[in-house]
Amino acid sequence: MAQTASLVAKVDDDVAGACVDFSRAFAVAFQIVDDVHNFSDSPEWRKTCGEDLAVGKLTYVIVRAIRRLDALGGGKRDRLVEILCSPALRASPEALQEGIALVRESGALEECRETAREMSQEANERFCDALPSSEPKIMLSMLCASILDLALDT
Repeated sequence: MAQTASLVAKVDDDVAGACVDFSRAFAVAFQIVDDVHNFSDSPEWRKTCGEDLAVGKLTYVIVRAIRRLDALGGGKRDRLVEILCSPALRASPEALQEGIALVRESGALEECRETAREMSQEANERFCDALPSSEPKIMLSMLCASILDLALDT
């Protein structure tokens, strides 16, 4: 979409690249936040807690949890991988709760929140540096930052 808008606006390659990079970083950061929320039991979250794990979906958050559990030792990494790879275990409410607890215990949720925040901020800085100051640029930048902040807070 950013590439198409850049073509329509007839901007130079540097500006187009900054716009594409900004939109891509925002989208990835937002997806990471969505993956984090998958392990939330907040009533504001309308999805089932652990839904990605229950269907065996290998998300950024789950990969980070596996890596962090590997560093903690004690077979926790292997247990999370076992749950993730076993349809029978994923179907078991007890095993699924164990997997959710392992992801939470790993510290991956906090790490991923911070990664998303940093990714978005760095992309926003590059975007702001590449484009001349204008009301639409400021509004877009603030809108994306506000959306991500709202998502991070829930």
